[in-house]
Amino acid sequence: MISDVERVDRQRLGGRAHWLALAGYFLLALVVTYPVILHFATGVPGDLTADRDQNLWNLWWTKESLLHFNNPFHTNLLYYPFGTDLYYHTLALPLGLIGLIPQVLFGLPAAYNTVLLVGFVLSGYGMFRLVLYVLGTGGVEQGDTRESGPGRFDARYIGAFLGGVVFAFTPYTLDALKGQPEVLSLQWMPLFAEMWLRATVGDGRWTPVAGDRGRWRFGLLAGVFLALAAYSSLYYAVYLVVFAVVLVVYRLVIGLRYRSPWLVARDMAGPALIAIGVALLLTLPLAVGLARDHNDPRLAVEADAQHRLTHSADLVSFIAPPHDHLLFGTWQDSPGLNEPGLHDYLGLGYVALALALLGAFVTWRRPSTRFWTGLMALSLVLALGPVLQVGRNNTGIGLPFAMFQALPGMDAIAKPERFVVLARMCMGVLAGWGVVWLVQEIWRSGAKARSSTVGFAGQGRGAIVLGVLVFIGLLVELPIHPRFMETVAELPFYRAYTSLAGQPAGGLMELPFATQQSETTGRRMLLQTVHDKPIMAGYLSRKYDSPIIDSCSAFWGFISPLDVPRVDIAEPLVVNKPLDVLNFYGIRYISLYSSLSGRADEPVGGDDIRAFQQILGQVEEPGKLVYAGDYLDIHTVMAEDLSGAAASFHIGAGWYPIEQSGGMPFRWVQEGHGALCVFAPRVITGNLQLEGTAFGTSRHVMLSVGGETLYIGVMPVGDYTSVQTEPRTWQAGITQVDITTPEAGQTPASLDPGSKDRRVLTVGFRAVRLNEK
Repeated sequence: MISDVERVDRQRLGGRAHWLALAGYFLLALVVTYPVILHFATGVPGDLTADRDQNLWNLWWTKESLLHFNNPFHTNLLYYPFGTDLYYHTLALPLGLIGLIPQVLFGLPAAYNTVLLVGFVLSGYGMFRLVLYVLGTGGVEQGDTRESGPGRFDARYIGAFLGGVVFAFTPYTLDALKGQPEVLSLQWMPLFAEMWLRATVGDGRWTPVAGDRGRWRFGLLAGVFLALAAYSSLYYAVYLVVFAVVLVVYRLVIGLRYRSPWLVARDMAGPALIAIGVALLLTLPLAVGLARDHNDPRLAVEADAQHRLTHSADLVSFIAPPHDHLLFGTWQDSPGLNEPGLHDYLGLGYVALALALLGAFVTWRRPSTRFWTGLMALSLVLALGPVLQVGRNNTGIGLPFAMFQALPGMDAIAKPERFVVLARMCMGVLAGWGVVWLVQEIWRSGAKARSSTVGFAGQGRGAIVLGVLVFIGLLVELPIHPRFMETVAELPFYRAYTSLAGQPAGGLMELPFATQQSETTGRRMLLQTVHDKPIMAGYLSRKYDSPIIDSCSAFWGFISPLDVPRVDIAEPLVVNKPLDVLNFYGIRYISLYSSLSGRADEPVGGDDIRAFQQILGQVEEPGKLVYAGDYLDIHTVMAEDLSGAAASFHIGAGWYPIEQSGGMPFRWVQEGHGALCVFAPRVITGNLQLEGTAFGTSRHVMLSVGGETLYIGVMPVGDYTSVQTEPRTWQAGITQVDITTPEAGQTPASLDPGSKDRRVLTVGFRAVRLNEK
């Protein structure tokens, strides 16, 4: 019998257990993130600076968009002046909400560090709750061994706490401290799992039951947590869908065993439909944006096959010790940047894995145990990706993920290895069972002493000692070491841009451009949080080809000033009218870096600097220098009235290099298709005029804009023929004119055996101009 005193003690401990668990996970979070707490409002951890700076920007943009009532999934502040969607970007919107108040009160570093600490604490606590539910206090399937005494009661909480450690504090989550806080958004997974279980399994009996017994409330919460997971990381939302589907199928299989699958289905249907409905409703804006952008040719949605293989787990990864472990001596050598190809951050841990396997073995007869064990195995297999790799040697053996990625939308999964998170959740539950069994064994070993107070105290101490030893074992395996920290305000150029913060609105062009350099563009995103001006670069989670680098972009004179000709087949050229371009697109400021990193040993090339300075000589407003420093100058662009500005040209893709013909620049169209780009700084009415010739034989030529045909005619061989289109209205901005010829080209070598010219020639042009009417 359990005495009244024992029963009261249990109630008190049960009431305090959740607070004690939260406190324990918080203290552990302070340890694994050290020295974050010492620089809470000034510095941030992470040596993968491109991702870290990107995530700092994410927090800032979430605040900006919410406080100004803008759509957080679209921004005009990146890739200016065109902007971009962020649906496939790891914006991790809930993290921005978690860090919102700290950011407003203490600044951006405080928000970032809050997100890290909260991620660890809530992930551990969410798992603590899930394990408590699975272990339970009532019902054979929840773990009631029909034994009385403090040992049984203590085991449940010890197992739950350690299960939270197994899930939340892992090489995988600690590796995220290199600069990927969205990877730490694990808390929604166990919270969803608990609510989904409560909704579809109810009081813990996996055998058929009838009636929802008010479980619709848990279905509603499950839908909320699934939506939060989707907004945090689409990967984690996919894993939760896998979890939910496997659970439903497994319960139906059990129903078949008892010859009542329809009863099981009816039991689960109501709460499950509520969860699904709530999740779909809450994620509708995200789902619409994802569907709309899925086929965007500018966005690399579908994962590259080689990248997917690189980010698939290796079989050895699961047992490999962390390369940045404190005892291995490599933790100071930029562990986030120099991690091995084996991806040892996927290691399951020897103690954690042993506890999980023990829990699976000793409780195997329970239906719930078989579910968790099977799901763990499935998750690990999916984490291996499409092909089995051992020691990063491709065995050529196909794996189930190859079929999984063929499902609708799954082609976007670029990192199958992250399925290890779902396996870890299963391990946390099974490890909780393992701890319970170990504590109960201690209890049974002293069964004869249970009649005395000394016996109870002794067994309680034994359970505590066991829990402490397991806890230490779990921590010893982790890569716990001081994290690389940087003071945000002391980063290169950070203080320089405070001079720009108070200036009037307008776009910022940063030279040199760095469209494909993630470290530089990530840093420029972070600097934007200081000056608040739209920038022309960006670093997104998915590769994005901005119109800035299109063939007909008006910015090539700024992007590659040494490569764009100043004299060409058209007149005037966009490259020679930089002030028109800057004023038309609202670019008010230009930053010129003489070193992208702010270091003297990494200078920008002297020829590039001189080319940029020549541009600045044409566009900067005298006496309006915003900032001058050792490696950065910030200039103000002169304002210009465009009401009388003339149209200009840029030669797009599909042309051979410039030649001279009759003393004039001339180009052949390459393989029958060339793009001529017309930049109109205002709405202009006029017609195109150009001179052309054909090579080898007369050829048909068509000039068109989109679906509009401007000219169709025959271009003869020999003398130049003047071509004029009918007058049309040219809208302000860039218009691409396509020049095409249907006949196959010829090479000069095919007509003259002595020629070495192997170019395929069709038609060529010179003297291109636009006559305004």
